[in-house]
Amino acid sequence: MTKHNTRAMVAAKIAMMAALSLGSACTIDDDALDQTEFRTTFGCNKCNLGGSNSANVNMYPINSVHLDGAPNHKGVRFESIENLGGLHFGLTTVGETLAAVDPVTKQVIAEGTGLLGWTLHFNAGGDPLEVEILGYNPGIGSWATNGAPISGYALGYKNPINPREKLSVCPDLLNKPDQIAATIIRGEIYDEETRTPIPSPDSITIACFGNAAAKMKLMNYGPKSDFDGLGNAATVAQRQATLRMLTADYCGDGTIFTADGTPLDWRNDLGTVLPAGAPQFADIEAIWDENGALCLTTPRVAELWEVEEHCTLPACTEKMLVNVPHEWITWRKP
Repeated sequence: MTKHNTRAMVAAKIAMMAALSLGSACTIDDDALDQTEFRTTFGCNKCNLGGSNSANVNMYPINSVHLDGAPNHKGVRFESIENLGGLHFGLTTVGETLAAVDPVTKQVIAEGTGLLGWTLHFNAGGDPLEVEILGYNPGIGSWATNGAPISGYALGYKNPINPREKLSVCPDLLNKPDQIAATIIRGEIYDEETRTPIPSPDSITIACFGNAAAKMKLMNYGPKSDFDGLGNAATVAQRQATLRMLTADYCGDGTIFTADGTPLDWRNDLGTVLPAGAPQFADIEAIWDENGALCLTTPRVAELWEVEEHCTLPACTEKMLVNVPHEWITWRKP
Protein backbone atom coordinates (compact mmCIF):
# COMPACT_ATOMS: atom_id res chain seq x y z
CA MET A 1 0.00 0.00 0.00
CA THR A 2 1.31 3.51 -0.84
CA LYS A 3 0.57 6.92 0.57
CA HIS A 4 -1.78 7.53 -2.36
CA ASN A 5 -4.29 4.85 -1.40
CA THR A 6 -7.87 6.01 -1.11
CA ARG A 7 -9.94 5.95 2.05
CA ALA A 8 -12.03 3.23 0.43
CA MET A 9 -9.00 0.96 0.14
CA VAL A 10 -8.08 1.54 3.77
CA ALA A 11 -11.67 0.91 4.80
CA ALA A 12 -11.63 -2.39 2.92
CA LYS A 13 -8.51 -3.49 4.77
CA ILE A 14 -10.01 -2.63 8.15
CA ALA A 15 -13.20 -4.47 7.25
CA MET A 16 -11.16 -7.48 6.17
CA MET A 17 -9.23 -7.48 9.43
CA ALA A 18 -12.42 -7.29 11.46
CA ALA A 19 -13.88 -10.17 9.46
CA LEU A 20 -10.79 -12.28 10.03
CA SER A 21 -10.91 -11.61 13.73
CA LEU A 22 -14.59 -12.42 14.08
CA GLY A 23 -14.70 -15.22 11.57
CA SER A 24 -11.84 -17.16 13.15
CA ALA A 25 -13.22 -16.59 16.65
CA CYS A 26 -9.75 -16.16 18.09
CA THR A 27 -10.84 -14.85 21.47
CA ILE A 28 -9.56 -15.24 24.99
CA ASP A 29 -11.48 -15.13 28.23
CA ASP A 30 -10.91 -11.92 30.17
CA ASP A 31 -9.80 -13.90 33.23
CA ALA A 32 -7.88 -16.62 31.43
CA LEU A 33 -4.44 -15.08 31.88
CA ASP A 34 -4.73 -15.23 35.65
CA GLN A 35 -5.93 -18.84 35.82
CA THR A 36 -3.07 -21.29 36.29
CA GLU A 37 -5.57 -24.12 35.73
CA PHE A 38 -6.57 -22.75 32.33
CA ARG A 39 -6.10 -25.61 29.86
CA THR A 40 -7.86 -24.71 26.61
CA THR A 41 -6.36 -24.16 23.18
CA PHE A 42 -7.51 -21.28 21.02
CA GLY A 43 -6.13 -22.25 17.65
CA CYS A 44 -7.68 -21.81 14.26
CA ASN A 45 -6.26 -22.52 10.85
CA LYS A 46 -4.61 -19.10 10.59
CA CYS A 47 -4.41 -18.13 14.25
CA ASN A 48 -1.23 -19.48 15.77
CA LEU A 49 2.25 -18.08 15.18
CA GLY A 50 1.10 -15.96 12.27
CA GLY A 51 -2.12 -15.37 10.42
CA SER A 52 -5.10 -13.43 11.61
CA ASN A 53 -4.26 -13.13 15.30
CA SER A 54 -0.68 -11.94 14.93
CA ALA A 55 0.09 -8.39 16.02
CA ASN A 56 -0.43 -6.02 13.12
CA VAL A 57 -1.26 -2.43 12.24
CA ASN A 58 -3.81 -2.16 9.46
CA MET A 59 -2.78 -5.64 8.27
CA TYR A 60 0.95 -4.85 8.36
CA PRO A 61 2.54 -7.46 10.69
CA ILE A 62 4.56 -6.20 13.65
CA ASN A 63 4.83 -9.56 15.42
CA SER A 64 8.53 -9.72 14.49
CA VAL A 65 10.42 -6.49 15.21
CA HIS A 66 14.12 -5.95 14.55
CA LEU A 67 15.29 -3.30 17.00
CA ASP A 68 18.17 -2.27 14.73
CA GLY A 69 15.73 -1.06 12.07
CA ALA A 70 16.10 -3.99 9.68
CA PRO A 71 12.87 -4.95 7.87
CA ASN A 72 10.87 -7.88 9.17
CA HIS A 73 9.54 -10.71 6.98
CA LYS A 74 6.97 -8.35 5.41
CA GLY A 75 9.23 -5.32 5.06
CA VAL A 76 8.04 -3.44 8.16
CA ARG A 77 10.80 -1.48 9.91
CA PHE A 78 10.93 -0.17 13.46
CA GLU A 79 12.06 3.48 13.56
CA SER A 80 11.80 4.92 17.08
CA ILE A 81 9.78 5.29 20.26
CA GLU A 82 8.44 8.79 20.96
CA ASN A 83 7.76 10.20 24.42
CA LEU A 84 4.92 12.52 25.40
CA GLY A 85 7.11 15.52 24.69
CA GLY A 86 7.81 14.53 21.09
CA LEU A 87 11.37 13.27 21.62
CA HIS A 88 12.44 10.07 19.86
CA PHE A 89 14.54 7.26 21.32
CA GLY A 90 15.72 3.79 20.48
CA LEU A 91 13.98 0.67 21.78
CA THR A 92 15.41 -2.14 23.88
CA THR A 93 14.22 -4.40 26.66
CA VAL A 94 15.03 -4.77 30.33
CA GLY A 95 14.45 -8.46 30.75
CA GLU A 96 11.40 -8.70 28.50
CA THR A 97 9.96 -5.33 29.43
CA LEU A 98 10.08 -2.67 26.73
CA ALA A 99 12.45 0.20 27.45
CA ALA A 100 13.41 3.45 25.71
CA VAL A 101 17.13 3.94 25.27
CA ASP A 102 19.23 6.99 24.40
CA PRO A 103 20.62 6.19 20.92
CA VAL A 104 23.96 7.85 21.75
CA THR A 105 24.70 6.94 25.36
CA LYS A 106 22.73 3.66 25.24
CA GLN A 107 21.32 4.49 28.67
CA VAL A 108 17.77 3.39 29.48
CA ILE A 109 15.50 6.44 29.69
CA ALA A 110 12.21 4.81 30.74
CA GLU A 111 10.63 1.36 30.98
CA GLY A 112 7.48 -0.40 32.14
CA THR A 113 4.77 2.00 33.27
CA GLY A 114 7.10 4.85 32.36
CA LEU A 115 6.28 4.20 28.70
CA LEU A 116 2.51 4.54 29.03
CA GLY A 117 1.25 6.94 26.37
CA TRP A 118 4.47 6.68 24.35
CA THR A 119 4.30 5.90 20.63
CA LEU A 120 6.14 3.20 18.70
CA HIS A 121 6.94 4.30 15.14
CA PHE A 122 7.17 1.79 12.29
CA ASN A 123 7.40 2.21 8.53
CA ALA A 124 6.05 -0.11 5.86
CA GLY A 125 7.31 0.79 2.40
CA GLY A 126 6.87 4.51 3.04
CA ASP A 127 3.66 4.21 5.06
CA PRO A 128 4.16 5.41 8.65
CA LEU A 129 2.61 3.18 11.31
CA GLU A 130 2.12 4.41 14.86
CA VAL A 131 1.33 2.23 17.89
CA GLU A 132 0.56 3.69 21.31
CA ILE A 133 1.41 1.87 24.54
CA LEU A 134 -1.96 2.01 26.32
CA GLY A 135 -1.46 -0.42 29.17
CA TYR A 136 1.16 -2.47 31.02
CA ASN A 137 0.82 -5.32 33.50
CA PRO A 138 4.01 -6.89 34.94
CA GLY A 139 2.21 -9.57 36.95
CA ILE A 140 0.42 -12.00 34.62
CA GLY A 141 0.50 -15.43 36.23
CA SER A 142 2.43 -18.25 34.60
CA TRP A 143 0.73 -21.51 33.63
CA ALA A 144 3.74 -23.39 35.02
CA THR A 145 4.06 -24.24 38.70
CA ASN A 146 7.60 -22.82 38.79
CA GLY A 147 7.06 -19.96 36.36
CA ALA A 148 7.61 -16.32 37.25
CA PRO A 149 4.94 -13.76 36.31
CA ILE A 150 5.27 -12.30 32.84
CA SER A 151 4.49 -8.85 31.54
CA GLY A 152 1.75 -7.91 29.12
CA TYR A 153 0.87 -4.86 27.05
CA ALA A 154 -2.15 -3.14 25.60
CA LEU A 155 -1.10 -1.71 22.24
CA GLY A 156 -3.36 0.34 19.99
CA TYR A 157 -3.31 2.33 16.77
CA LYS A 158 -5.63 4.90 15.25
CA ASN A 159 -8.42 3.60 13.08
CA PRO A 160 -7.68 5.27 9.70
CA ILE A 161 -11.41 5.54 9.08
CA ASN A 162 -12.11 7.18 12.45
CA PRO A 163 -8.86 8.60 13.92
CA ARG A 164 -10.59 9.28 17.25
CA GLU A 165 -10.98 5.53 17.68
CA LYS A 166 -8.13 3.14 18.51
CA LEU A 167 -7.85 -0.49 17.47
CA SER A 168 -5.84 -3.21 19.18
CA VAL A 169 -2.82 -4.58 17.37
CA CYS A 170 -4.15 -8.03 18.35
CA PRO A 171 -7.05 -8.70 15.98
CA ASP A 172 -8.79 -11.08 18.36
CA LEU A 173 -9.32 -8.03 20.57
CA LEU A 174 -9.64 -5.51 17.76
CA ASN A 175 -12.20 -3.32 19.52
CA LYS A 176 -10.56 -3.58 22.96
CA PRO A 177 -7.32 -1.62 22.54
CA ASP A 178 -7.03 -0.92 26.29
CA GLN A 179 -7.05 -4.61 27.20
CA ILE A 180 -3.74 -6.32 27.98
CA ALA A 181 -3.36 -8.46 24.87
CA ALA A 182 0.30 -9.18 24.09
CA THR A 183 3.60 -10.09 25.66
CA ILE A 184 7.19 -9.51 24.53
CA ILE A 185 9.68 -12.28 23.71
CA ARG A 186 13.26 -11.03 23.38
CA GLY A 187 15.93 -12.65 21.26
CA GLU A 188 13.78 -14.99 19.19
CA ILE A 189 11.39 -14.80 16.24
CA TYR A 190 9.29 -17.61 14.74
CA ASP A 191 8.96 -19.02 11.26
CA GLU A 192 5.26 -18.87 10.50
CA GLU A 193 5.27 -21.88 8.19
CA THR A 194 7.44 -24.36 10.10
CA ARG A 195 6.85 -23.11 13.67
CA THR A 196 10.61 -23.07 14.15
CA PRO A 197 12.18 -20.74 16.75
CA ILE A 198 14.87 -18.58 15.13
CA PRO A 199 17.50 -16.97 17.42
CA SER A 200 17.63 -13.23 16.74
CA PRO A 201 19.42 -11.34 19.55
CA ASP A 202 18.49 -7.85 18.34
CA SER A 203 14.82 -8.65 17.78
CA ILE A 204 11.60 -9.02 19.73
CA THR A 205 8.40 -10.93 19.08
CA ILE A 206 5.17 -9.14 19.96
CA ALA A 207 3.07 -12.20 20.78
CA CYS A 208 -0.68 -11.78 21.14
CA PHE A 209 -2.05 -13.97 23.92
CA GLY A 210 -4.24 -15.80 21.40
CA ASN A 211 -1.29 -17.37 19.60
CA ALA A 212 1.10 -20.20 20.30
CA ALA A 213 4.24 -18.15 20.96
CA ALA A 214 2.55 -16.34 23.87
CA LYS A 215 1.15 -19.59 25.28
CA MET A 216 4.63 -21.09 25.08
CA LYS A 217 5.92 -18.22 27.20
CA LEU A 218 3.04 -18.61 29.66
CA MET A 219 4.14 -22.25 30.04
CA ASN A 220 7.62 -20.99 31.07
CA TYR A 221 9.26 -22.12 27.82
CA GLY A 222 10.35 -18.65 26.66
CA PRO A 223 14.00 -18.15 25.65
CA LYS A 224 14.53 -15.86 28.69
CA SER A 225 12.54 -17.97 31.20
CA ASP A 226 14.03 -19.90 34.11
CA PHE A 227 12.68 -23.21 32.86
CA ASP A 228 14.36 -25.68 35.21
CA GLY A 229 14.59 -23.55 38.36
CA LEU A 230 18.37 -23.40 37.96
CA GLY A 231 18.46 -20.38 35.68
CA ASN A 232 18.41 -22.32 32.41
CA ALA A 233 15.91 -21.64 29.64
CA ALA A 234 14.18 -24.39 27.71
CA THR A 235 16.12 -25.53 24.67
CA VAL A 236 15.18 -24.61 21.13
CA ALA A 237 14.02 -28.22 20.62
CA GLN A 238 11.79 -28.01 23.70
CA ARG A 239 10.25 -24.78 22.44
CA GLN A 240 9.63 -26.23 19.01
CA ALA A 241 7.96 -29.26 20.60
CA THR A 242 5.73 -26.90 22.57
CA LEU A 243 4.76 -24.92 19.49
CA ARG A 244 3.95 -28.07 17.53
CA MET A 245 1.86 -29.39 20.43
CA LEU A 246 -0.07 -26.15 20.83
CA THR A 247 -0.86 -25.92 17.14
CA ALA A 248 -1.59 -29.65 16.67
CA ASP A 249 1.17 -29.90 14.06
CA TYR A 250 1.19 -33.68 14.31
CA CYS A 251 3.35 -34.32 11.26
CA GLY A 252 5.84 -31.52 11.86
CA ASP A 253 5.25 -30.25 8.33
CA GLY A 254 3.50 -27.01 9.27
CA THR A 255 -0.04 -28.37 8.84
CA ILE A 256 -2.16 -27.63 11.89
CA PHE A 257 -5.24 -29.49 13.07
CA THR A 258 -6.77 -27.44 15.86
CA ALA A 259 -9.78 -25.18 16.34
CA ASP A 260 -10.98 -22.46 18.66
CA GLY A 261 -12.18 -23.46 22.10
CA THR A 262 -11.03 -27.08 21.87
CA PRO A 263 -10.61 -28.37 25.45
CA LEU A 264 -7.31 -30.12 26.04
CA ASP A 265 -5.28 -31.47 28.95
CA TRP A 266 -1.49 -31.43 28.78
CA ARG A 267 1.55 -32.38 30.82
CA ASN A 268 5.19 -31.67 30.16
CA ASP A 269 8.04 -34.05 30.91
CA LEU A 270 9.47 -31.81 33.64
CA GLY A 271 6.15 -31.89 35.47
CA THR A 272 5.82 -28.12 35.75
CA VAL A 273 2.75 -27.82 33.50
CA LEU A 274 0.08 -30.24 34.67
CA PRO A 275 -3.49 -31.11 33.73
CA ALA A 276 -6.23 -29.69 35.89
CA GLY A 277 -7.57 -33.14 36.75
CA ALA A 278 -6.55 -36.77 36.26
CA PRO A 279 -6.93 -37.59 32.57
CA GLN A 280 -7.57 -41.19 31.59
CA PHE A 281 -5.41 -43.08 29.12
CA ALA A 282 -8.50 -43.71 26.99
CA ASP A 283 -8.59 -39.97 26.29
CA ILE A 284 -4.98 -39.67 25.14
CA GLU A 285 -4.41 -37.61 22.03
CA ALA A 286 -0.66 -37.68 21.36
CA ILE A 287 2.89 -37.73 22.69
CA TRP A 288 5.13 -34.97 21.38
CA ASP A 289 8.71 -33.98 20.69
CA GLU A 290 10.27 -31.29 18.51
CA ASN A 291 9.39 -33.17 15.31
CA GLY A 292 5.68 -33.32 16.06
CA ALA A 293 3.62 -36.22 17.40
CA LEU A 294 5.48 -39.43 18.21
CA CYS A 295 2.17 -41.26 18.30
CA LEU A 296 -1.43 -40.25 17.76
CA THR A 297 -4.58 -41.98 18.97
CA THR A 298 -7.42 -39.53 18.40
CA PRO A 299 -6.83 -35.98 17.04
CA ARG A 300 -8.34 -33.19 19.10
CA VAL A 301 -10.39 -31.86 16.16
CA ALA A 302 -9.59 -33.55 12.84
CA GLU A 303 -10.42 -37.05 11.71
CA LEU A 304 -7.53 -39.50 11.79
CA TRP A 305 -7.68 -40.01 8.03
CA GLU A 306 -7.11 -36.29 7.50
CA VAL A 307 -3.85 -36.46 9.43
CA GLU A 308 -2.87 -39.66 7.61
CA GLU A 309 -2.97 -37.74 4.34
CA HIS A 310 0.16 -35.98 5.65
CA CYS A 311 1.84 -38.68 7.72
CA THR A 312 1.23 -42.06 9.32
CA LEU A 313 1.73 -42.27 13.08
CA PRO A 314 1.37 -45.24 15.45
CA ALA A 315 -1.36 -45.25 18.06
CA CYS A 316 -0.18 -44.36 21.55
CA THR A 317 0.29 -47.12 24.11
CA GLU A 318 0.70 -46.94 27.88
CA LYS A 319 4.27 -48.23 27.53
CA MET A 320 5.13 -45.26 25.33
CA LEU A 321 4.25 -42.90 28.17
CA VAL A 322 7.15 -44.35 30.12
CA ASN A 323 9.59 -45.62 27.53
CA VAL A 324 9.53 -43.02 24.75
CA PRO A 325 11.46 -39.77 25.41
CA HIS A 326 9.10 -36.88 24.90
CA GLU A 327 8.35 -33.28 25.88
CA TRP A 328 4.53 -33.33 26.09
CA ILE A 329 1.56 -35.62 26.50
CA THR A 330 -1.90 -34.36 25.53
CA TRP A 331 -5.35 -35.73 26.28
CA ARG A 332 -8.72 -34.80 24.85
CA LYS A 333 -11.25 -33.73 27.43
CA PRO A 334 -14.26 -36.10 27.44
